[in-house]
Amino acid sequence: MKDKIALVTGSSRGIGRDIALKLADVTSGVAVHYKNSRNAAEKVATKVREKGKLAVSFRADLTKEKEALALVRNVEKKIRQNRYFGQQLWSDSCQILGKGHLIGVGLHSAQ
Repeated sequence: MKDKIALVTGSSRGIGRDIALKLADVTSGVAVHYKNSRNAAEKVATKVREKGKLAVSFRADLTKEKEALALVRNVEKKIRQNRYFGQQLWSDSCQILGKGHLIGVGLHSAQ
C-alpha cells in the first residue's frame, strides 16, 4: 500500500487517530478527517508528516451526504494538485460505488 493515500474518517482522535498513525507506516500518506476537532486533526497530520509521509486535514460533517461526497472529491483534488498522480485514495469507512456514490463500511479503493 506504499503507493496509496489513506482517507481515515474521524481520525482526529480515538481509534481513528490510531488507525491514521498506523496507516502512515504503510502508505504514502494520510488524509486526516475531522468534524469539529481541527486542532486535534492538525496534530495527527503533523505526526504523520514527522514520519516522512504526506498529510492534510479535511473537515466534513459525514451525516450530510453533500459534505461526505465533497470530502472524497477534495482529497482527490489535493492529490492531483500536488501531482501525486500515481496515488490511489483509500478510505477506511466508505466505499465508492459507480460515479461518486458514497455508501457502506469497509476498506475499499476509490478509483
